[in-house]
Amino acid sequence: MKTINELEMEVNRFRTIFNKQFRVVNNSVSLKDAEAFYFYVSLLRNPTVVNLSSMEEWENLFHFTDIVSNNFCTRFSERFSFFKWKDLRLCCLVRLKFSTNDVAILLGIKEESVIKNKGRLKKQLEMNVKHSFEVFDEYIDQF
Repeated sequence: MKTINELEMEVNRFRTIFNKQFRVVNNSVSLKDAEAFYFYVSLLRNPTVVNLSSMEEWENLFHFTDIVSNNFCTRFSERFSFFKWKDLRLCCLVRLKFSTNDVAILLGIKEESVIKNKGRLKKQLEMNVKHSFEVFDEYIDQF
């Protein structure tokens, strides 16, 4: 679990990004962007409370990820169209720098399953299986 100070720093970082990236029309932010931002902030504050079970929640998270990371979800799903829906969800959470424990909670699976899924994705991305999972996370972060 992240400390309050870490959360505040992360929220401030995303506010800075949002100020640059928000689609502003007539000096106002789109409702879709605002909803995505607030949904992400609620996940940051307490990932154990939010259950990412609905398509709408995932769409908010994908939209937020696209805003703050140069359309990551869109680019990633186009580049790796063979990936399944659950793979994109995992990569999205990795891109947003959620811990393995938080990813497990948000996906409703065990940490071991997160690790196995990362290993499977490394193989599909033709990454050296001997590389650590940090290498996978870095790849996702830099994509």
